Amino acid sequence: MSDDIYDETHAALNRLVGRHHNNPLGDAAFPLLRRLARGTGMLQVLDVGSGRGASSRWWAARGARVTALEPSPAMRAESGARAVAEGVATAIDHAAGGLEALDPDRRFDIALALDVLCYLPDPAGALRTIVDSLAPDGLLCVTDYHGRVQRAEVAAVTAAWGIRPPPTFDAFRATLERLPVNVLFHVDTTRQYRAHWRAVAAALERQTMDAVAIAGTDAVARFANQVRSIEAAIATGEFGHSWAILEVKP
Repeated sequence: MSDDIYDETHAALNRLVGRHHNNPLGDAAFPLLRRLARGTGMLQVLDVGSGRGASSRWWAARGARVTALEPSPAMRAESGARAVAEGVATAIDHAAGGLEALDPDRRFDIALALDVLCYLPDPAGALRTIVDSLAPDGLLCVTDYHGRVQRAEVAAVTAAWGIRPPPTFDAFRATLERLPVNVLFHVDTTRQYRAHWRAVAAALERQTMDAVAIAGTDAVARFANQVRSIEAAIATGEFGHSWAILEVKP
């Protein structure tokens, strides 16, 4: 992720509008993932691009040991502080950086890659690295964007957020199927994605004065433009969001 976007100002604006997770599903998918997990004893969870730590803390609060990878110092600082406040700091190992920070000998029961592949130079290679870090029968929960890069509105999203051009839904599915995994399911979650950003836009509009006082006019305008770019791209019908759960083949 880019520190130019994911800085303390970004974190402050997200706190103000009540946006806790990096992805629109929040922690709604985690009870299912926990039920599917076959690990015995304390679950070992990898959170790639852990952001402000909401997902890591959810798992830590339920007895898991979490390795949280996050390149942004501002995101790691908030994640660590919140983990202390919620009493789960000892269950989360915060690591600066991305997949290069992984211990090659470590194996996880569950890996999370939530709205993070779009920031990586080689998403397919990153998926392979994550799958290789999983134990037999391990699970990968992944969310990401899909779209047609020919649309100007989709290009505007990639520029506003500093992300790679998204693949189509079918192209992303094909990438998943080339991995040594069983694709348990891969579903379109654009409806939840739209609702997520509409709620953010409404909260920002209600609290514009507070946002300006916290972050300044330019930062608020940039954040508002980022949100508008997503809404405009979704409105074309050629940009959206998907969620998949993968299981490592025995």
